[in-house]
Amino acid sequence: MTDRPAKTAKSQRTKAAILKAAQALFADQGYERATVRDIAARAAIDPAMVIRYFGSKEALFAEATAFDLKLPNLQIPRAKLTGVQLINCDLSAAKVNECDFFAANLAGTKFVGADCRDSDFRGANLMGADFSEAILSGTDFREGVSVAGATLGSCTPVQSTASTPRRTCADSRARSGASK
Repeated sequence: MTDRPAKTAKSQRTKAAILKAAQALFADQGYERATVRDIAARAAIDPAMVIRYFGSKEALFAEATAFDLKLPNLQIPRAKLTGVQLINCDLSAAKVNECDFFAANLAGTKFVGADCRDSDFRGANLMGADFSEAILSGTDFREGVSVAGATLGSCTPVQSTASTPRRTCADSRARSGASK
């Protein structure tokens, strides 16, 4: 069947055309005013094809407005990220050891399995952040850290040394918005 690759290529072009049309219309008209019919007309396809490819207008909107920071293997040891805004980012398995996140807004950011050894989170907003299975030895969470809703469970401490005190993390979610 030699037609299969051609059909796949056409399918990818159709999906890309729908996404491009949706992105333009959502940007120009907003979610409520952009209709599936308008999106289909702009992509020069039948409206049923929009539903075939995406299932619903909501799913199309989610895919059309999603973006990937492409930071899967982020390695930024010893970086100064003072005051940075990394809201709802995925830094899972990242190497961010010895980083300065002082007064950073990291709300909803995932640090799942990340190496955060000796990092400074003083004054950071960690509301809803997930540090599950993260390495937090020597990490500074003092002085005005906001941790409401943050997951600090199942963290992996590193063997303590004289200069690096051992941190332990209980399996729980932080409930208070107060400083830790």
